[in-house]
Amino acid sequence: MSYLISIQQAIDYIEDNLREYINPEGVAQEAAYSLFYFHRIFQAVVGDSVMGYIRGRRLSEAAYELAKTDRRILDIALDYQYESQESFTRAFKKMYGMNPGEYRRRKQYYPLMTRFSLVGHTQNQGGTILEPKIVMREEFVVIGMEYVGDNANNEIGRLWEGFFPRVSEISDRVDQSVLYGVCGSAEEKVAFSYVAGAKVASGSDVPSGMVKKTIPAGKYLVYTHVGPLKTFMDTNSKIFGEWLPESGFEPAGLDFEVYDERFNEYSDKSEIDVCVLVK
Repeated sequence: MSYLISIQQAIDYIEDNLREYINPEGVAQEAAYSLFYFHRIFQAVVGDSVMGYIRGRRLSEAAYELAKTDRRILDIALDYQYESQESFTRAFKKMYGMNPGEYRRRKQYYPLMTRFSLVGHTQNQGGTILEPKIVMREEFVVIGMEYVGDNANNEIGRLWEGFFPRVSEISDRVDQSVLYGVCGSAEEKVAFSYVAGAKVASGSDVPSGMVKKTIPAGKYLVYTHVGPLKTFMDTNSKIFGEWLPESGFEPAGLDFEVYDERFNEYSDKSEIDVCVLVK
């Protein structure tokens, strides 16, 4: 089955259940992907996290009811899975810049997120496909700071900002010139875990507020992004939203970015390796 068809099925499932509790695992099952990989490919294709898309669509549909019906705000809030009118008001104001009552008084509806459709979207759009290297890597250990979530508000960027001043706290680093961004499944099963860290000897102590993560040995597809950091997300989206699904390999639930001496945030010649564990 085409991966785009799978993602469209997941979107259709979300749209049919906006007024119901939506379990991210159930959405992933609709697409026939593991939860971790589903998060990666959904964000790459749709341009938003799974939960970000659900929140945006629910609030947009709630806005329609506020503008076009006389239903109580509390009833609308409960219909779209908010536990109280207060939590709905906070979320609505964050998205629309005004509270639901003010929005209703204006009697004008405008959605901030419309239903996403992959109709007309083709898998091969004639662009350049970055061919990966296939590399067998040995197990290694990373210590760093962790974020768990869906990166809806650039939390990963802020994680790196908080990590840089603390790198010197990590002892027994294997290579002083290399840092890693490790992405894997999270125990919370609602998004993913991302660790900004450094490679260390296996017995290294873990500084307060940091975690130790073992990167398994195995077969990795290695894609190399060339260009400044501001264009990295475009490459990353193509890797997980197009190139990897068409590669013929099955992802195994972990990938990591390598920031070494080739990396220069602003240079057009900067390079970042994205290593994807595959079966």
